[in-house]
Amino acid sequence: MAAIIRRETQGGYSYKFQVKIKNTLTGEFITKSQNWAVPKGMSEKQAEREAVIRAAKYEEETRAVYNNFNPAGTLTPDSTFQEAKEAYLKKQERLTQMVPPKLSLNHYENLIDYLAVCTPIDKYKLDKFTPAIVQNFFDYVDSRKYTKRTVRSKPEELRAMMKTRGTTYTDLRQAFPQSTVCIILNGRQNIAYETAMKVATILQCDVRKVFEIQEEEIRYSWKTNSHIKVAVCSVFGFCKKLQIVKDNYATSDYIDHPKKDEVKSNAWTIQKSCARTGRFSGGTTYGWRPPC
Repeated sequence: MAAIIRRETQGGYSYKFQVKIKNTLTGEFITKSQNWAVPKGMSEKQAEREAVIRAAKYEEETRAVYNNFNPAGTLTPDSTFQEAKEAYLKKQERLTQMVPPKLSLNHYENLIDYLAVCTPIDKYKLDKFTPAIVQNFFDYVDSRKYTKRTVRSKPEELRAMMKTRGTTYTDLRQAFPQSTVCIILNGRQNIAYETAMKVATILQCDVRKVFEIQEEEIRYSWKTNSHIKVAVCSVFGFCKKLQIVKDNYATSDYIDHPKKDEVKSNAWTIQKSCARTGRFSGGTTYGWRPPC
């Protein structure tokens, strides 16, 4: 049972609830506490009964964090980041199953994708992490690139290849919607790389013979990388709350984060337009807001 301590205050009195939790890192016990101010007009007997109910609820919630998500000390300082990550995702999954849910399913699925990038540090043990290791991983996250492909068909080569292979418009219509087939044949718009590969499979030819493909290496956006870092920080915060790591080395106290990418502003065009028309259309725009 949580300890209940009555304390006198200037406006009346309050109760302090204390719960002792064992620190798995040092073997010592730590104390978690919560204060409850007794509302005015409540009698002492009512306040005592309410304090007992609130203390029991606080103890249940506190031990749920330290026990339910780390049963029988499954997570220890010797556990790997992979194990801590799985325990954290299990906790988040339970939040999506509450009624009403405390975490949206979409947010949970995004969290899985963000933490899937953490394979370089999955095998590290929690007690072996240092700020330098986390900083190196975050630098790796910032340096990642993906290939952006711009694909457009070559109409003349495509029709010639279709004639050679005996492929007709009807054959393409059976594989794609009519609008997609029109785009493929006229070559005036970009199409998905997967669509081009499927067409090349149907024609049994090299995709570059009938499609013009331009590839460009692009860094992932600052926002995407930031989401990954926040997810990693959340895992370490979860471990710190369970008292199995000394500190959260993924916070800004230890890590240097790159500045946010600058967004080109169209402020001059907007202000010039407002000056010409004498009115503002409303809402907010990049780089400029209407004067107060």
